[in-house]
Amino acid sequence: MWAEENVKNYGGDKENIHVCGDSSGGNFAAAVAAMSADRNGPGIRSQNLVYPLVTNWEEEKKDPLASPLLKEDIGRMPRTCIIAAECDPLVDQGLMYAAKLQDAGVEVEYHMMKGMIHGFLNWTYRSSFEAMDRIIENVNIIWEKTKQPSCRAVFVMRKKRNFFVNNMVVN
Repeated sequence: MWAEENVKNYGGDKENIHVCGDSSGGNFAAAVAAMSADRNGPGIRSQNLVYPLVTNWEEEKKDPLASPLLKEDIGRMPRTCIIAAECDPLVDQGLMYAAKLQDAGVEVEYHMMKGMIHGFLNWTYRSSFEAMDRIIENVNIIWEKTKQPSCRAVFVMRKKRNFFVNNMVVN
């Protein structure tokens, strides 16, 4: 996987890869975590999904990579943090995925952001920063368990949108 091969170029550690995505990016992050679990590596430490799309369009509903909710063997998935928006058409998908992961024995944190709509992470609402804090805390829980350095910086992609993250993870 590209991340495993190139993580050192960004000051990271191939033993501490975390995936994160919102909406269809959450679908992509869940698919990467599933492929990693199915192929025995690289080891994804956590998947962090924000209002994830986990059941895709009709023609893709038969493919568990396009619709992660369909994946049957999910017991090897990494620790998961799901952030949901209360007023989002995808809210039920995230809740069903969280329940399915928990039923399979996966550690799951589920956070419902009250009054928020789909895409709220892209705005400077207090809840946007609270959601990012929940994801950072999830990554830190992995670090506390392993005492290995995690990400050099979390949410680099948000810098491109002029976000200021007040809780940067630097180890």
